[in-house]
Amino acid sequence: METLRTELIETQKVRSDLMKWKLLIVAGVGGAALGFSKDAPGSAHLAHAVLPLACFYVDLCCRHLSLRNKAIGLFVMFGKHDDLVLKNYEEFYSKISGKVWRRLSLESAALVGLTLFVSIVIVPVGILAGGHEWYPFSWPSGLFYCSGILGVLSALALQSWYMSQRKNMDKLITGKKPN
Repeated sequence: METLRTELIETQKVRSDLMKWKLLIVAGVGGAALGFSKDAPGSAHLAHAVLPLACFYVDLCCRHLSLRNKAIGLFVMFGKHDDLVLKNYEEFYSKISGKVWRRLSLESAALVGLTLFVSIVIVPVGILAGGHEWYPFSWPSGLFYCSGILGVLSALALQSWYMSQRKNMDKLITGKKPN
């Protein structure tokens, strides 16, 4: 059990670090692209278009780690071992996450919220930074529209997939057939 506890702690640390890196990536790439495009006209502002993809990548890694933690928690809760305190804690945490947070913790809201925010804001910021027209089918304005739309759709799809995987894990444990 100590190995699983250590694994949980390490995974949570990595997930927390990834969320910090997400902020640094958004701030660094966004700030650098704005800064470079002010000094020298060119295509530095196009770097903004990669921000939704970078956010999605970090979200994907965080979601993988969250599912891993969920699997460990379910194993501790339903596994055959003598550590009653851990079992009781996992049952308690499961009730809290299901009823109080309704499966959307503040961490999830921050993770998905930032990706959605960046994906939406990238359109006007990218277009204004380059001084382009708002017409969505022109270059490079279309790039920002596509990047923003793909960012929103990928964030929503990943959240939906993540929630279905959590439900499937719960169903596996309770003996119901997963989706």
